[in-house]
Amino acid sequence: MSERRPTVAVVMATYNRAHFIGAALDSLLGQTRVPDEIHVIDDGSTDDTAATVAAYGDRVNLARQPNQGRPAAFNRVIPEIRTDYIWLFDDDDLALPDALARHLDFLGRNPQYDFSYSPHYFFEHTLTTDGAQANPVMEWPADPPESFLLWLMESHFVPAQLQGMLIPTRCFRQVGSFDETLLRSQDHDFLLRLARHCRAGRIDAPTWAFRQHCGQRGAGGAAHDEASRYHVWRQYQQTIYRRVRATLDLAEYLPPSQRADVGGPAEASPLPGERRLALLRRGAIMSIHGLPEAAVEDFRLYGAVHDPADARITEEERTHISRLGNVDNRETRPPLAYFRTLGGLAHARRGALSALLRGAYWSVRREWRAGRYGDVVVLAPTLMSLCLGYGVGWICRPSTPGG
Repeated sequence: MSERRPTVAVVMATYNRAHFIGAALDSLLGQTRVPDEIHVIDDGSTDDTAATVAAYGDRVNLARQPNQGRPAAFNRVIPEIRTDYIWLFDDDDLALPDALARHLDFLGRNPQYDFSYSPHYFFEHTLTTDGAQANPVMEWPADPPESFLLWLMESHFVPAQLQGMLIPTRCFRQVGSFDETLLRSQDHDFLLRLARHCRAGRIDAPTWAFRQHCGQRGAGGAAHDEASRYHVWRQYQQTIYRRVRATLDLAEYLPPSQRADVGGPAEASPLPGERRLALLRRGAIMSIHGLPEAAVEDFRLYGAVHDPADARITEEERTHISRLGNVDNRETRPPLAYFRTLGGLAHARRGALSALLRGAYWSVRREWRAGRYGDVVVLAPTLMSLCLGYGVGWICRPSTPGG
C-alpha cells in the first residue's frame, strides 16, 4: 500500500487587489503539485476583487467579511482547515512553479524539521526566469535551525516570510491565532511565536517572488501608502518587541549550546559570562527595533554582572556591544541621549567604550563610502556623544573593580 499523500491548503487574505490577485492565484493553480484547497478571504474590498476570485469557480473557495484586517481574515478560516499543511500566501506575490513540490519533498526527507522556509526573488512588473535570477535576495547566513528565532529577532526587517513557508496545521494549533490588534507586522509576531515552539528547516533556493509596488498597505481606516510604510511598520515592531522583552526568558536570547545557566538574578548566577551575553544580545535586539530605553537598561544590567576572574570583555561581548553603538540608517538613529548614557555605563567593563565606538564608527563609515554625506552628518555626533558620556561617567563613577 502506498503512503498517504500529505494534503495542503493555501490561505490568502485580500483587500482591493483585483489588479494583482489573479496572477497570484494563477501561480498557485499552476504548481507542479497543485494545492488541495485554496481559500481566499475578501476583507471588505470595494473594487472587483471578489468578482476576480469568483471567476475561478470551485477551484478557489471565496469567503467575504467586513473590513477587519488580515489577522482577522486568517483567524476566520485557519481554525476550520483540516489539511496536513497550510501555506499562507499574499495576494500580490507569485509562487514559483515547483514551490509546493519542493517544500513537501524537503519536509519528507527531513522529518526532524516541523516547517520549511525559503528565500525569495524581488520583481516589479513581470517575473521571468532571467529576471528572477538577476535579482535574488541577499544570501542568508548558514545558521543552524536552533538559531532561527535569534535570526528573526536580530534582523531589521523580516528576513523569512510566510509566503516562503509550509507549516503543519498542528503548529498553528500550538502557536495560536494571529493578533488582531496588529494591523501591520502581524506576520512577524506570529513567526516569533512559531520559532519558539516549532523547528525550522531551510530550503536554500527561492520558492516565491515578492512584488515591489507602490500600492496601499493595511486595512480600511488603517491603510497607508508606500511612503509611510516604514514608519507605520516601525511603530508596530516596537509594540511587538516590548511584548517580546516581557515574555521571553533571558535564556532564549542565546543559542541552545549557551543556555545552561542564564536564569535567575545576576548575583545568583555561577556562570556570569552567559548571563552577560544574553543581556547584551537582548539589548542589541531592543535597539534594532526602536526601543533604546530597553537597550540601555540591558547594558546597565550587563555591567552589574561582575566576574571576579576577569573584568575585561570577551570578543563575543565586544561584538554585541558594537551592535549597541551601530545605527542601521538615519531614520533608526536613537536620540543622542542614548549614546551619552551608553558611554557613561561603559566604565563597568574594560574595553566596552572602544566596542561602542567601533559600532558607531562603522555606521558613519558605511554612509561615507556609499556617498550619503547627509547621513554622515546625522550619524557622526553619535561618536562624540559616546565620548562625552564616558567622560561624565568617569568624573561621577564610583570606585568599582574593573572600572
